[in-house]
Amino acid sequence: MSEDHSSESRRLSRREILRKGAAATTVAGLGLTGAAGSATATKKKEDAIPIDGPSRITEPGYYVLTQDIVSTGEFNLLVLDEIELGVGVDDVTIDGQGFTLDGAGKSAVGIRGGSFAFGNNNVTIKNICITGCTQYGIYLASNREATIQNVAVTHCENGIWWDNTLDSTLEGCTLKQNAQGIFTTEGNFRNTFVRNQFIKNGRAAFLVENTDDFLFKNNRIEHNDEGFIISDLGGKSLVTGNHFYRNGFGAGIGGPFSPVDGNEVTIRRNQFVENENEGLEISEAAGFTIEKNSMLRNGTQGIRFAIDVNEMTVSKNLIRGNGDDGILLRNSDRNEIVKNKVLNNGGDGIELRAAGDQEDRGSDNNVIRKNIIKGNAGLPIRIDEFSTGNIIEKNRTDEKNGGAKGGDGDESNSDGNKGDDKDDRNDGNDDTCRVE
Repeated sequence: MSEDHSSESRRLSRREILRKGAAATTVAGLGLTGAAGSATATKKKEDAIPIDGPSRITEPGYYVLTQDIVSTGEFNLLVLDEIELGVGVDDVTIDGQGFTLDGAGKSAVGIRGGSFAFGNNNVTIKNICITGCTQYGIYLASNREATIQNVAVTHCENGIWWDNTLDSTLEGCTLKQNAQGIFTTEGNFRNTFVRNQFIKNGRAAFLVENTDDFLFKNNRIEHNDEGFIISDLGGKSLVTGNHFYRNGFGAGIGGPFSPVDGNEVTIRRNQFVENENEGLEISEAAGFTIEKNSMLRNGTQGIRFAIDVNEMTVSKNLIRGNGDDGILLRNSDRNEIVKNKVLNNGGDGIELRAAGDQEDRGSDNNVIRKNIIKGNAGLPIRIDEFSTGNIIEKNRTDEKNGGAKGGDGDESNSDGNKGDDKDDRNDGNDDTCRVE
């Protein structure tokens, strides 16, 4: 558990430390509608430009907050401006020095950069707390090479709106108790999300409509109404080292309907623990690798292929103690389920079947091989009458699986199928908006 920084004395002490190295320049307050900027400003701390009120940033530079800023009704607290038609100000750093932007339920946006008409490139936002905004804590659109680092966003409608943004990074941030954590729509490519926390957000902690060449690594997604959602994931994308704990569901991911040349989507070494519904759900996607993950004690399935999930490789996962099937495939074809441990789940070990509303076809031509399937409440492997052409071989089961026979436990039916934990918990109760 992290050190308690909630006392006022510790907050003041941290701010004093963060202020060291900032310019001691004294300037007049920037006012509610004034423009902040200096044509000679550089990205050096000694040349920092102070901000002490809601501002529009019109020129490149290194800007620092010198106090908390509380809304008196401005729509945006800080704006990265459009300096000419279709061109936004670039090369800006906003260093909050541990201070807070407080929308106080009056301002829509804490920090706004870009729109559908223009973007702001090479922007860094760091060391700041943003709270109480009625629309977005941070709004970034049409940006390239943005960095958001060591930022806390709490009690906003959307923590961060990240849209049509390229080559950008969110690192070491906390999005907590917002109505929604991160929301993006179209055109997000080559973005990186590393070592962030998404805690107790309503709706989705992380919702992305489409993205390619995506890295989501070493993040914690805990106690959210919904977990992690990507509707269309492609390119060379990696989801790894993340902890999905006690969300409405762990992660739901979609992708292209058929494998695409050059796509390499990998979901590896994540923990999906005690989520209310499934640990990991994949829908309408093809060609992913799902390997070396732990799906532990989730409410329904450990892994659920909801519908039309094809040509996946599911290997070396630990799927234990989930409330329903360990692995469920619905209308999903040509997948390889190999070398997994599927243990002590509340339903079948592995089930292949038709979706409830599409019983004209099942889950066909899958390979289930060399899995350890033991101690589950139902059958080791269940295949419905609509599913054909599956190869089931060299799996190890036991007699505790709903009365199934022991030995190699190769199952078959008459429809053409051939037969030959440890988690680190966080209760999410700390209600402080702070940065370290």
